[in-house]
Amino acid sequence: MKFLFGLVLAALTTVTSASEVVSIVSPYTPKHQGHAAIYKILEKANSAQSKYKFILELKPGGAGVTALRHVDSSTASSIGLIHASFVQNAIDGAINEENYVPISSIGDACWFIVSKVGDERRGLQSLAEVKENLIFGGVGVGSASHLTAIEISQVIKKPIQFIPFQAAADAGVLLVGNHELNMAIMPMAEFVALHSKNNNLKRLAIHCNRRHPEANWVATTKEQGVQSPYVLNTFVVHKTMPAEKQKELAALLDQAITEVGADTILNISAFHPPLFDKIDVARYHASRVSLLKNALTKHRLEIEKFKKDK
Repeated sequence: MKFLFGLVLAALTTVTSASEVVSIVSPYTPKHQGHAAIYKILEKANSAQSKYKFILELKPGGAGVTALRHVDSSTASSIGLIHASFVQNAIDGAINEENYVPISSIGDACWFIVSKVGDERRGLQSLAEVKENLIFGGVGVGSASHLTAIEISQVIKKPIQFIPFQAAADAGVLLVGNHELNMAIMPMAEFVALHSKNNNLKRLAIHCNRRHPEANWVATTKEQGVQSPYVLNTFVVHKTMPAEKQKELAALLDQAITEVGADTILNISAFHPPLFDKIDVARYHASRVSLLKNALTKHRLEIEKFKKDK
């Protein structure tokens, strides 16, 4: 009898001490390279404590709305990963921006502006002299890549035609071949892979708040006069999650990001964590959202005309 009581007590203890599952809900497709960094971050966070068990759930679709709908339905146990489309979704009324609280971030996507024309050492201004029509492939109308193309066109004072794709990698595939498309935006790893197939590809700028350590001669878009917004990647929770729990989860994620390391995250995912710039995540998030809103307002007419022409 005592033995049976002991088994029951052990079972109860196991149940009551089980870790609470917290889902990181990603809007990206399974092949997105950012997930490699997230898996490492969650591994560190899980090994550091036993109160929570972090898992990754993929909910692509709706330009990020599908992932946030999942957060809305599981406010106490889910963390959403948002990207630049968050702002356009808020403007369109697809989501309520005020429902989500930023708690941590894996930062800006540090992607190169890659071209088959121009000069790598002279950067974006070299495009002003080329005879070819400039055709830029990127993800989505009104996206950060679209806004970047518009801004580059204004800086070099030469028209750039934008072609939207479902995935940025699709533009890269065409860039390698004889397709008329001659500009795209991509991370270092993708550039290296594509350059091995077409050595005419050049990195004219990096769209990031810092130069890449392995290509530090390539100036940032901002250094070259381009003020387009970055592709933010912020972890958010629903505002109804208790404040203490928000702080607890934020601390675990921040510590895990620190332990994985900025260089590792940059190398495997092309993200640059703002944590290493000592920027408060709420301030970082607000600054990136503000940049996107300003750019979308500034270029509203160009975007509407593009949609109408299509």
